[in-house]
Amino acid sequence: MTVKDNLNVKGMKSTAGLRKLKDNLAGSDSEAVARLRQAGALILGKTNMAPAAMDVQTDNPVYGRTNHPCFPERTCGGSSGGGACAVRLGISDVDVGNDIMGSIRIPASFCGVCGFVPTGGTISLDGFAGGKPMGSSLSRMLRIGLQARTLGDIQTVLPVVLDKHVPFIDETAGHPLRIAWSDDCGHLPLSDVTKKRFASFRQVLAAAHELYPLQPNDFDFDLARRCFIKLFYGALAAMLPPPVVLIEKYVFQNRFLNSQLKDYLQAENELATCTRQLEELFDRFDCLIVPVTATPAFLHQKPDKMRGVQPIYRSFLVDGQKTSYASANLGYTTPFCTAHPVIAMPIGKSEEGLPIGVQVVCGYHREKKLLTVVHQLQALIGS
Repeated sequence: MTVKDNLNVKGMKSTAGLRKLKDNLAGSDSEAVARLRQAGALILGKTNMAPAAMDVQTDNPVYGRTNHPCFPERTCGGSSGGGACAVRLGISDVDVGNDIMGSIRIPASFCGVCGFVPTGGTISLDGFAGGKPMGSSLSRMLRIGLQARTLGDIQTVLPVVLDKHVPFIDETAGHPLRIAWSDDCGHLPLSDVTKKRFASFRQVLAAAHELYPLQPNDFDFDLARRCFIKLFYGALAAMLPPPVVLIEKYVFQNRFLNSQLKDYLQAENELATCTRQLEELFDRFDCLIVPVTATPAFLHQKPDKMRGVQPIYRSFLVDGQKTSYASANLGYTTPFCTAHPVIAMPIGKSEEGLPIGVQVVCGYHREKKLLTVVHQLQALIGS
């Protein structure tokens, strides 16, 4: 197994891709790693990441850039890009990482592997490089997760790292499945190749299951994205050390620098609204399926020399149409700041051979159901 470079492994460096931590030697294991060792896991090493997990590419001033495992001129995704490469190339069976904006789901989709993120609060966050990174609502959004080539590998490791007190719901998936879907998550850009692959995937599913296009009043994707950004920036600016805050300010281009307490409280209320909408949705449907990003793995974007990341509001092209880096690469993943369990699974490739994935989302604490659903979907497409 391998471990993302912002989680502590005793005797190994934990840098989080930051110059300030380049010599930071972990004196103890993170809680998740400790549980894995106790179960007999062999930790091979650490995997590369974006600086402070602040980009969807993997390039930092400590270890440099990680390329896509099959297309070196393209990004492997981020921030957990090194882990996706390790499992795709067979270096590691499972990589332990973390996800808040899509850090597991995006590289998993770009590299053609499975990326699993459980319900918030179900795997201990103890043992991050530099200390536990956040509290309050963000501790629910940030989740330890897993990347692997197969769901079977995830199912083997998952019981070991899950907190034992968590009240998981033993709910079986229906047959046929009732599947809600959206291909734009609130009018986001989507490349033709991704749109076509997603449509083909739905066509296969429709032969065996019941599919329902998501309606505008089912879930407010725009509201979820807005409240995530407000909560994320406000909490991190208050808790993180200055070097990381400087990166954060650059990434978000100071757009939320003057956020006040009332803005934070409003965002908490908005998050509660989004959470309620999704839970009501999962009372009616077995799962929700949406894209992961607007495009497959894109050509390397040159990062800022000082900070090693891209500002999320810079321009980005999707099939020649200008949008923002954030809309194309984070717009599909950040709505699930509600901390519902989600798996990014591969559904096929572009004509060039670039992997394309989707997110499959289920209700709180329905990890068993989620894994069962994804197994059924994979069986249909021969994945």
